[in-house]
Amino acid sequence: MYTGFFSNRNKRLVWALGAVAAFELTGCTDRKKPYNFLNSVWVCEEARACIAVTKRESRSYSYGEIELNGKVLPITMVYFNGTQGALLDFSKAYSSETIFTPQIEPDKYLWRGYIAYTTTDFTLEKTFEDGFKYPLFSDDDLPLTFVRYDRTEEELLPLLAWDTEGNLREDFEPGELLELGLDVYAQDPPEEKADGFNLSDFWPDPFGVSNQKAPGAAASDS
Repeated sequence: MYTGFFSNRNKRLVWALGAVAAFELTGCTDRKKPYNFLNSVWVCEEARACIAVTKRESRSYSYGEIELNGKVLPITMVYFNGTQGALLDFSKAYSSETIFTPQIEPDKYLWRGYIAYTTTDFTLEKTFEDGFKYPLFSDDDLPLTFVRYDRTEEELLPLLAWDTEGNLREDFEPGELLELGLDVYAQDPPEEKADGFNLSDFWPDPFGVSNQKAPGAAASDS
């Protein structure tokens, strides 16, 4: 007896194909996230902000700094699945132990939303609509694009909140990383894209180097 095209077997096949497609899409997005580009600083085009990626950090989060009302605020960028991500108060989210708790208190989040990634930049695009008012950015402030510059581990580690052994520096004062990021950006501002077109979306970093590299910086992709 004919039971229709979508038999149980066909339904399982369609579900499996859908799962594979979703996995491939997520994997493609993950390969473009900043944590894949060790020893890099990502500088915001529209605001005084940046994040850094070094070998001392987890694949799940990066340290950053942003200037608000004349003061430098240390932040943590957290990479969720796919295009979701967040910026947290660094003082409340220093390590994986404080980030990945069963329930993260709302006041840890400075911003949560959707992020578009390429191999040379990422863009905070839209804030979550979850009823919570995040203090850092509203949709009126977005989009915000952070551009990648490759540096060296020796240059970045002294500017971060932990020492070479990974211990939190008690005398740490934020600001030096942001100063570096702004200087690098001023020396080598990114080229304008034509109508949002970005070659890296179709041919990611074909020669293994970024066209946003700061002068004299060593390539460190791995």
